[in-house]
Amino acid sequence: MKTTAAVIDFGTSKIVTAIADTGTFSRFDIRGTGTVPYAGYQDGEWIEPIELKNRIKDSITAAEYEAHVNIKEIFVSVPADRLHVKLADAEIDVSSEDGKLSEQDMDLVEDACADLLEKTSQVIIHRSPAWFSVDGGKKTMTPLKNMNLKRAGMIRGLTSFITVDAAYVKEMRELFASLNIEVRGFVSSAMSDALMYIDPTERDKTQAFVDVGYLNTEFSVVEGDALVFHKVLPVGGGLITADIAENLGLSMESAEKIKREFSFSYDDLADKLPQYDAFEDGLRYSFDYVTVANAMDQTCVELIDGLSQAIEEAGTALASKAVIYLTGGGIAGMKGASNWLAEQLDYEVKTVRGQSSKLSGYGFTSVLSELDSVFGAIEQKTQTEQSLPGRLVSGMKSFLRKDHGPAETEEPAGSDEAGEDKN
Repeated sequence: MKTTAAVIDFGTSKIVTAIADTGTFSRFDIRGTGTVPYAGYQDGEWIEPIELKNRIKDSITAAEYEAHVNIKEIFVSVPADRLHVKLADAEIDVSSEDGKLSEQDMDLVEDACADLLEKTSQVIIHRSPAWFSVDGGKKTMTPLKNMNLKRAGMIRGLTSFITVDAAYVKEMRELFASLNIEVRGFVSSAMSDALMYIDPTERDKTQAFVDVGYLNTEFSVVEGDALVFHKVLPVGGGLITADIAENLGLSMESAEKIKREFSFSYDDLADKLPQYDAFEDGLRYSFDYVTVANAMDQTCVELIDGLSQAIEEAGTALASKAVIYLTGGGIAGMKGASNWLAEQLDYEVKTVRGQSSKLSGYGFTSVLSELDSVFGAIEQKTQTEQSLPGRLVSGMKSFLRKDHGPAETEEPAGSDEAGEDKN
């Protein structure tokens, strides 16, 4: 018996709906997708709110047509600038009289962390542990390991809470209700990206994930199974395109073409600089490498400055030898982008891209990771508690339980009745 679920992802330039089934040889198999351009969002607001419903409907309709199914439920992504990360650190006594540590103790630590949060109007959509420490020992994500023969007195933990503006939750529920679709949960692309594309052993060392979109850039730091830092920068690949268009007197279409052909890693000492051509109104315009580089320099500098500031603000949360994972349709596909960022930021940079039979490319990284989160939770829901390993491979265990922190709590992705069962 297969389960069908749908996810809708809001980027800064496009809306993507994906409908998938639980997979036979992989976590999920995509049945249908719908990608439509739209004006996007900026500073917490939709740029063209009146057109939003129509663009959502177009995206869903396209996915339904390809999948040959009408969806009644959907998981909704949260735009980067509507997302907030809150951290809490708590310590409790081990609950059992014999001092044997259990999964319940780990849950109780997270509950204690939730009790420390200030009450707000925001909605908690996800909570996850960054680390645990038993009796002041080493920080770890697997405190139960090697504890069978030992007594424990105290367990301490750091928990991350991802919250969303209550107004966004209300807006989305009402909007999708008008389309006769129920919102089953809200998904953080930043969280999903980190869990899908960064190996668990690497996450324990703390790593960074950078998604450069069309209008903004999302910078996140992950530790264990948790986001411990999150910031949105008001600069993206579309602004680089706009710089090229304005400074070279070209259309946005021609400027985007030149941007995609440009290489950050070009050797300035080469005998012959490359030329970049644009064709408009039957005329050919040619620009050399230095001219194009100068045209896009301002936004590139703003991006580097913004990321450098974010790294500084993250402080010790980001290890000095951490890797920065780069994705997004803004610059990740440009030649030499990862090497350029590595040189500018003094960190190792690796690019990651979404890859599936129906969706492929840097611009589809998030929707694929969101599907992975949802189906990972569905997969875990079908298992018995006894069969669960000490550390769930997807890090999405908290999707299975209902949190009751001080903030208003939203039923997270993967909670009861996560999808529609199909025979």
